[in-house]
Amino acid sequence: MQDISLAQVSTLMNNAWIAGTADGKFSLEGAGDSFRELLARTEGKLQFAMRNGSLLHIEIPGSSVPLPVHRFAGELHLKKGAWELSAGRLESRDGLYQVRGTVSPASAFDFTLTRGDKQSWTLTGTLAKPHIAPAGHTEAKRTQANAKAVKP
Repeated sequence: MQDISLAQVSTLMNNAWIAGTADGKFSLEGAGDSFRELLARTEGKLQFAMRNGSLLHIEIPGSSVPLPVHRFAGELHLKKGAWELSAGRLESRDGLYQVRGTVSPASAFDFTLTRGDKQSWTLTGTLAKPHIAPAGHTEAKRTQANAKAVKP
């Protein structure tokens, strides 16, 4: 695939969540008697490169605009219905980010973005309702929730 308009893709999804252009190569292998079974039994990979766009629902705390993307490239691996990104690289106006995490139909997405200055954010939720927070803040919330859960 070459020169895919991501704005047109988001229009087809009825959710303006992304803009820019992308190229990609993919390979998938699987079988199943239903779509759910096919997802559970399919493996594959997608190599992608996005350029000159933005992730319209994502704002890094302290920034007043959606996350601009000069270039975002990586390789997603599909296994048992979940996609994993282990070494994505996003070049933006405010720095270079290493991106890793997973996305699945059951649990939405769970990514970590680490900027070159070692600041990190977690990105969770769905395309329509993403939640971004400083990585330390999210870990503190999880720790507090676990502590409250075990108190008598």
